[in-house]
Amino acid sequence: ERATALAERRAALASDGAPADLATAIAGLGPLASGLDIVRLVDAAGGSAPIADVARVYFAVGARLGLGWLRDAAARIRAETNWQRLAVGAIVDDLFQQHAEIVRRALAAAGGPAGVPALAEAWTARNQAGLARVDSLLEQLHAAPAVDLAALAVAGRELRALTLA
Repeated sequence: ERATALAERRAALASDGAPADLATAIAGLGPLASGLDIVRLVDAAGGSAPIADVARVYFAVGARLGLGWLRDAAARIRAETNWQRLAVGAIVDDLFQQHAEIVRRALAAAGGPAGVPALAEAWTARNQAGLARVDSLLEQLHAAPAVDLAALAVAGRELRALTLA
């Protein structure tokens, strides 16, 4: 999914006239926004988890929970007032924070680097009820003609519940 999104972004930039190397560089900037969170997660795990494993878990959790899609949906909202722009920004920030917190808790439950490869399966098994609610909500949001601030606030609430699990 990430590779497809990256290729689509690169193609869109190239079709707008960006040189191929510049389009590739710019398209790759989005995932870098998560780099600091990944490094912090490695540090929170005591530095014992390989960064590549933590990154794989981070992006797998993000894909599983539709976090990239939710952030993109927030970016598409037409904010007409300063308060609406601030609300959209706050929701996007919250989605990044919830993403990192879910991964931090999952890494802590894994018990160190040996547990990282099986992490997604174990975490999913423990959080089936919460994941079912998130899945249902995402299904409804995908079917909606547009996603608004209220829908994103509800999605954030469901994700916050997973950070407490």
